[in-house]
Amino acid sequence: MASGSLGERIAAYRRRRGLSQAALAGLIGRSESWLSQVERPITGEPSLCGCCA
Repeated sequence: MASGSLGERIAAYRRRRGLSQAALAGLIGRSESWLSQVERPITGEPSLCGCCA
């Protein structure tokens, strides 16, 4: 299994595919701000469901 937090793995996946945060956020139906928060390991990972962030 890959090392790192979920956010770090998502960021690495996104960069390997040459996607900006805005592009990936659009593909998954989330805001760029939400994705930025997920990728930032310092602030923790927001709720994946989005209802209790």
